[in-house]
Amino acid sequence: EYEKIAFTYGITDLRGLLKRMKKIPKEEKKSAAFAKKLEPAYQVDKGSKIRLVVDLADPTVDLKWYKNGHEIRPTPKYIFEHKGTQRIMVINNCTSNDDAAYSVVAGEEKCTTELFVKEAETYGDQTSLTIEVTEREDTGNYKIVLQNEAGEATASVKIKVVDIPDPPDAPLVPVVGGDWCSMTWEPPKYDGSSPILGYFIERKKKQSSRWMRLNFDLIKETSFEPKKMIEGVPYEVRIFAVNAIGVSKPSEPSKAFTPLAVTSEPTMLVVDDVTDTTVTVKWRPPETIGAAGLDGYLVEYCIEGANDWIVSNKEVTEKTKYTITGLTPGSKILVRVKAINKAGASSPRTLQHSVLVKEVVEPPKIRVPRHLKQTYTRRRPKVIWMKNKITIIDDPRYRMFSNQGVCTLEIRKPSPYDGGMYTCKAINDLGEAQ
Repeated sequence: EYEKIAFTYGITDLRGLLKRMKKIPKEEKKSAAFAKKLEPAYQVDKGSKIRLVVDLADPTVDLKWYKNGHEIRPTPKYIFEHKGTQRIMVINNCTSNDDAAYSVVAGEEKCTTELFVKEAETYGDQTSLTIEVTEREDTGNYKIVLQNEAGEATASVKIKVVDIPDPPDAPLVPVVGGDWCSMTWEPPKYDGSSPILGYFIERKKKQSSRWMRLNFDLIKETSFEPKKMIEGVPYEVRIFAVNAIGVSKPSEPSKAFTPLAVTSEPTMLVVDDVTDTTVTVKWRPPETIGAAGLDGYLVEYCIEGANDWIVSNKEVTEKTKYTITGLTPGSKILVRVKAINKAGASSPRTLQHSVLVKEVVEPPKIRVPRHLKQTYTRRRPKVIWMKNKITIIDDPRYRMFSNQGVCTLEIRKPSPYDGGMYTCKAINDLGEAQ
């Protein structure tokens, strides 16, 4: 086969033969064992390593490697790797002894290759070693040895292979606000043998495939606060690491998170009732309730002079009225109420003054029914209405009527012009009342 190749391409040296062997069209029969076989030949520089890779059609089949017909066993020299359906043999520190025929047997099928170990080239009084396809594993100390009958001389050089960094791990989002979040991450495990200069951040809505860059100047820290998000919409974020060589691949996205805001504070908090051991307060709902809704309220109190607030209701209450029990008679307390939702607790609404825990005692009062306060007269009086002491007459914006002794003035479509003092006056022959 080599003679055929040499005749076809006019090759006289084996190195030229090796370089062109891959150009020959091959008619391969479909293999039941191999999805991809070895190449016809490989070349490696002396002192370097090489990986021989086959792809199996059936990954459960038994596989063995051979060198010049002798089975190869795992040693530090020969390392075997499994990656999915791939079976790999790594030959480390290749020497002239590794220049041989290699084969791999899978079940009853076999494929072979030739490995050529290339000696270091010399140019007069100089020599060179070329690593054509570098990998990060090629980083290390290299030594050249010169030998003759009188002895040997050595020289060493340290090679550092630089590359773009690995992507960082997926960022964490520990804190979420109404339109922002706080995110943190760890530096990449491999920096490409070049210091990390900073990071780029991207964000997208969970249901979208379009990522948006959030910074154009590199972020030096490993934390960031994205802003201007829409409350109630799920988002994801990811990271790129940057070194002097370039930008890494993106990290895995963070877990989806949804910006949610706490409500505004409750309103109109007042004391409703006090006894020797209880204080009842009531309030109105918050003016602003966002996408997180409103789950209920938390009532807390603090003894005057102390700094500790005590939670009165262990579970949130949905009502806007609550009685604090078990208080010490004669003590003074401050009361505050927080609104609770999925985003957390709102700012508290606190009573302006402390409350004395003591039964309120009032002098007796008699409430006279309204009908006993009414003034009666004979002959039905004439009723007139006045605004700022001017009688209202035939104005279509007003409607006046009386029902069972109750006089009513109705103002249609009130406006600032209608502000003022209104008077109702009843008049008959004996006098008037207003």
